[in-house]
Amino acid sequence: IDGDGQIGRIIVDADAHGAIRGYAENPHCHFEYNDFRLNAKATIGSKGMITVIKDLKLKEPFIGYTPIINGEIAEDFAYYYSVSEQIPTAIALGVLVDTEGRAVVSGGFMVQLLPNTPEEIAVEIENKIKSMPTISEMLSSGFSPVDIINNLAKDAKILSTTQLEFKCNCSKEKFAKGILSLGSKEIKDIIDEDHECNTTCHFCGSEYHFTDEE
Repeated sequence: IDGDGQIGRIIVDADAHGAIRGYAENPHCHFEYNDFRLNAKATIGSKGMITVIKDLKLKEPFIGYTPIINGEIAEDFAYYYSVSEQIPTAIALGVLVDTEGRAVVSGGFMVQLLPNTPEEIAVEIENKIKSMPTISEMLSSGFSPVDIINNLAKDAKILSTTQLEFKCNCSKEKFAKGILSLGSKEIKDIIDEDHECNTTCHFCGSEYHFTDEE
């Protein structure tokens, strides 16, 4: 997500096994509406682009782009699915923060219609989403993901679950390849001026030190 708000660019990387990592260029900014809800629009901005890259193990990854329409992430990604992937999608997100501005719990749901879904089913789901509590309200009441699903459709069948966890796959070897890509002239300048190189992973904060010999 690359908007014109103060948080700057947001990058999230996830795999099919529930490993997730992400970072924002300027995470230490905080805006609220008058009712003390987090103001995503002021944080992210209302202009910019959303880029989604999917590695489907084909020759080339799938890449989709859509403009940010208002800075509310749920609405922006629903718009992305509708325009870029032509899938009718409803998304709701919520996060609870403490008095220090730290996230206590966050969650959400995404509902997508399969091809040839009967119109009455789509209307029923749409009306249910409009009438149900917000994600933040459900999370603060102790709702689990299954509870939220059951709130959407009582006859839902859980096909599978995946445990989510923060996991970074950075390594000194990967950073070494990154340094190598700078080219011999810039690497020589680093050796002559600094005699060493310190790198930091934006995702997890791990630091990797390279001596001038390396």
